[in-house]
Amino acid sequence: TGFYKNSNVFVMASKSETQGLVLLEAASAGLSSIVLNMPVISDIVKQNKLGSVATKKNFASIVRKRLKKKIIIKKSAIAKYDIIKTTKQLKNLYEKTISQSQ
Repeated sequence: TGFYKNSNVFVMASKSETQGLVLLEAASAGLSSIVLNMPVISDIVKQNKLGSVATKKNFASIVRKRLKKKIIIKKSAIAKYDIIKTTKQLKNLYEKTISQSQ
């Protein structure tokens, strides 16, 4: 979390991230995010007001603007993504998937 605390913004240019754990780590450190408009991640950002959703075309300009101003995210914005709760949910999902495949 030291890297997050020393940063002004979290930038995620991934086109295939599905779990978004690093996005939640950044938000838990108070960082707002800039993400590409891709399924799942952009929905998390929009629904929880965690930052900005950009297109490929305006991504760089949004990053340049946001590097000048640090925006702090409230912890309550991601309370439903508590790491303990999320880990248990993922573990249960993996176990269920494994048991169904046997």
